[in-house]
Amino acid sequence: MTFQLRGHFCLKMDLQEKFKSNLLSNSLVETGDRIMLAISGGLDSVVLLDLFSKIQEFFRLKLAIIHVHHGIRGDEADVDLEFVRSLSDKYNLPFFSKKVDSLKFAREDRCSLEESARILRYQVYEEILRKTKFNKLATGHTANDQTETILDHLLRGSGILGMTGISKARGPYIRPLLNLSREVLETYVHQHELVYHVDSTNKDLKYRRNRIRMELIPYLKKHFNPNLIKTLNRLGEILEENEQFLKFFADNSFKALVTCRKKDKIILDINVFLSYFIILQKYILIRAFEELAISRNVLDFDKLSSIVKLISNRKIGKRILIDGDCQLLIDHDGIVIKRNLEAFPKIKLNVLKKDSLQFRNYEFKWLVLERQDFKTFDKDPNIEFLDLDQTGSELYIRNFLPGDRFVPLNFTGHKGIADYFSDRKIPHHLREEIPILESNRGIVWVCGYCIDDRFKVSAGSKRILKLEVKEVSNAI
Repeated sequence: MTFQLRGHFCLKMDLQEKFKSNLLSNSLVETGDRIMLAISGGLDSVVLLDLFSKIQEFFRLKLAIIHVHHGIRGDEADVDLEFVRSLSDKYNLPFFSKKVDSLKFAREDRCSLEESARILRYQVYEEILRKTKFNKLATGHTANDQTETILDHLLRGSGILGMTGISKARGPYIRPLLNLSREVLETYVHQHELVYHVDSTNKDLKYRRNRIRMELIPYLKKHFNPNLIKTLNRLGEILEENEQFLKFFADNSFKALVTCRKKDKIILDINVFLSYFIILQKYILIRAFEELAISRNVLDFDKLSSIVKLISNRKIGKRILIDGDCQLLIDHDGIVIKRNLEAFPKIKLNVLKKDSLQFRNYEFKWLVLERQDFKTFDKDPNIEFLDLDQTGSELYIRNFLPGDRFVPLNFTGHKGIADYFSDRKIPHHLREEIPILESNRGIVWVCGYCIDDRFKVSAGSKRILKLEVKEVSNAI
């Protein structure tokens, strides 16, 4: 009897020490952390709570419990909520909860119920972390969850990132049980006589994840690899190492390739870009899109392959839409990744009533001069002098439009501005941004480039309008 009790005690301590060792070796926890524990009431989360309570003093942690009611299982979910609330009393920890409508969100966002619940759950986590100023949130994901995730991503045709599965840590989120199997946790619960709730939807085979867990994994373990959980988790770790290497290399390469970096636009050196292996090209693109807050989720294999093919063809002016708000363009000065310009109305100005205004990222200033005050022209292309009696005092600033025409300085006939841009080899991404100044008689100035010959200062000019345009930097 004594031997059994001592063996029983050692088993208890083994998991607690393994848990502590995992926290330390993977730098998941630091002394004094404020950690929110995501507790559903299920077996995994109950073990997570119990283990953290046992190492709380060692790390001098501030702990709290958070529970999300997904609005799916009716009375059963209400019971779970009260159960988790009772756990907060048992462990004497602060308790936070929120109810969300996963069904409604799934309908409106046209996603699965599983995805809806996950999105809303993490929205609640972000909200509570922000309000409470806790710096980390721990979830109860296990090695079994990792296996399910890797298989799910494999069947969906995921790349390396998806095949790495669930990260041990990402941002404020930590998964301290990821190296432990559910069988180990079941043993721990039995030994410690812990009470937990079972979610009835975990056995509903209409959910893809349940079919993977209850049908696919048992079949693969029985017929192919009894150590499937361990094998796929090891694969995830190997691929995560590859992922980290590629991201590190891509980050350094991205920094070397950038020739222009603004809040809404990035330009990469196309010649150097094409000298890299294709896999690295894709990771550099992912890094660039992340800079403009474009989710990696929209950059699947087909999308990235299409982008790389477009770049390798090097046809100036070709572009591809990344999502509704971003595009990639092959241009004279490289690979341009940019946010689409929002519609911006034409601005009316009266040069006799004001002396400055801002249009998009450009600042305009002007001054009316009498002939005797005019000295000489300026060589700066951003400063021009016009005959005010020809332009009139009411002018308009807008963006370039297809079909725009003007009479370039010292020419006699009209020319399409698009043709002018092409002749000057002005990059396509700049053409969309260049302000156009016009009067009631037509275009006056392609700002920063060329005035219309009809409005130039001549010997008979009496009042002269001095105009200056300056780009307001939005560089990062």
